[in-house]
Amino acid sequence: WLKLRPLGPWRGADRESAMSGDNGDSGRDRAGSSSSSSNASVGDNGCGQSFGEPMAEATSSAAAHGQRVLVVFAHGMAGCAGDWATWLECLGALRPQWRLRALVSMEPHVKPIIGKGLDELAVLAAEEILEEVRQAEIEATDDADEPVTLHCVGHSMGGLVLRAAMPAVFREAPPTMRAGTFLTLATPHLGIQASWGAPESMWRNLSRVGRIWSNQLPQLAVQDTSSGTPFLVALSDPQGEYLPALDRFQRRACVTMAHGDFVIPTASGCIWADRAWPKPELDAGHPSRQRRRRGRGRGGGIMAGWGFEAMARNQALPRPSEVASVGSRELSWMTCQDGAVTFPRQILDGLQTTSWERLVVRLNIPGATTHVFLIGKRSDQSELEHCFSRACVGQLASMLAKSDELGDALEGIFPELPCWMRTLDVRESSRRECEGRWVVATEEGLGMVALYAFAEEVEANFYFDSMGATARILFDPKRQEMRYGGANLASFSTIRAVFERSPYEPSSEGRWTVATEEGSGNVQLYTYASASEAMSSFQTRSSSRILFNPLGVEMRCRGWNRLALSTIRRTFAREALPLGSLPMSPRLSPAISPSTSPATSPAATSAADGAIGGIMDLVAEGPPRSPMTRWEWDEPTVQTCLVGQM
Repeated sequence: WLKLRPLGPWRGADRESAMSGDNGDSGRDRAGSSSSSSNASVGDNGCGQSFGEPMAEATSSAAAHGQRVLVVFAHGMAGCAGDWATWLECLGALRPQWRLRALVSMEPHVKPIIGKGLDELAVLAAEEILEEVRQAEIEATDDADEPVTLHCVGHSMGGLVLRAAMPAVFREAPPTMRAGTFLTLATPHLGIQASWGAPESMWRNLSRVGRIWSNQLPQLAVQDTSSGTPFLVALSDPQGEYLPALDRFQRRACVTMAHGDFVIPTASGCIWADRAWPKPELDAGHPSRQRRRRGRGRGGGIMAGWGFEAMARNQALPRPSEVASVGSRELSWMTCQDGAVTFPRQILDGLQTTSWERLVVRLNIPGATTHVFLIGKRSDQSELEHCFSRACVGQLASMLAKSDELGDALEGIFPELPCWMRTLDVRESSRRECEGRWVVATEEGLGMVALYAFAEEVEANFYFDSMGATARILFDPKRQEMRYGGANLASFSTIRAVFERSPYEPSSEGRWTVATEEGSGNVQLYTYASASEAMSSFQTRSSSRILFNPLGVEMRCRGWNRLALSTIRRTFAREALPLGSLPMSPRLSPAISPSTSPATSPAATSAADGAIGGIMDLVAEGPPRSPMTRWEWDEPTVQTCLVGQM
């Protein structure tokens, strides 16, 4: 039987060997393998729980705590018990007194094409669950009157196997056993047969070919009609034995992915056929996305994220006793609203006679293995994907751990939907924003070096790997070079030179700045204490140049070379702006009224008058013509800004 072992940190290559399952024996070892990462974000389950410490042994802790709660996990096709390592760790940290068992008896029989049928797998699962129930009864001796509570969690095909196993479990289990929560993760309750509206998924309709060797795939695609009533139809028959067994659970919940799971259609995974499920888009209105659209750098924008798309609870429809069994009626086929799956109407009608809490998870990350996102199968995921997946598993584990405290619905524990729980926002950073952070430095054009700062290594590595042939270097928070890549070998020396250079001196904070490009990529900053001096310098120069006020706002630009102006703006933002600052309009700066402004000396007043005189010709010409900013000017605002700075 699967034993839950203490979990420790990952050790390099052990990560793949510990999670890549081929047989039952390795699966039993992998389920107890370590799955935490050295990175802080990967070690958080999204519920404020840290997994840096080894998890306590949970084999006999139920007896020690006087609580008899058993949670069984059933993997899907081609899976193994080791697939549940993340779940075992997250839920074990929240409820160390619970008995957590991943079923192992199905492992040799879930191979694609040659595996056993769902009905045969259900027999194996039922026997293993009953044995675990008996062990729970024996071990919990402190409180013999406390009944065993059974929670079931199934992924993909495993959810259907658990549904089919429940009648046998309840027939032979102690009558005092309490049925808690039945949770399915990406389980095809409506089958996987694709309609003509999803041509990219028509390969699933070839499942009927596998009936030569096994009934498993035809049963999942509702193509096992030659033997009588399809198995999924019988599984949803209100007059059969399966739905009444499912009704015994206090709570039934189905969770699936909103988009990107090419194995399980969304409508089938959440029993939600009257809604379309388009790909969830990241925030297109984010400022960094706008910068990217304007061409200001190859990077920028929200590149990845996960969250929750929708949640609903259906009210159970009445189950008339006089309705004939579905096995005696002709099947009536229908298609879900988005055309992703077609199925017999009898399946949906039967499932709707019991209440379900339906939760749809959204994910947008390039190259994700979406089908295993809800179980956190690390061997099939990238570092960032597993970081997101672990946070999602933590949320679901918390939902299961608190199922008795949540009442009738789950609405209270989720924010307003749809929402993104976490996103990766990539934007060009100033040099000061890079201090103490992971940095990806790139050359995006001749001499145009851009810096992208990240709080965590996993985020920096994801962006580094996504850049293709672009020359880039990864630096750690101690400014040590960790990796480099890209096709242009000559760019590396330029990137290193720019990254190692100190910020421009003297600092331009609180001063007027004239920024010029004096040669390709050679941007120079000249700072002045007053607006009149800066204006004089700006007018006497002939090269491409931009005038910035003490707030970092672009006031005026000159020069025929528009590419040079773009380089100047990016360099000024990278080198000279204070940490976290963005160019602001003077209208947005703190207003200083005559009644609240500090007293100024006659000399200061005279200097202010001179500064105002130097800038009033800017005001007369109207807003600057730069595409970077669009400001509205009036004389009182400019006076307020200048006096406040002096």
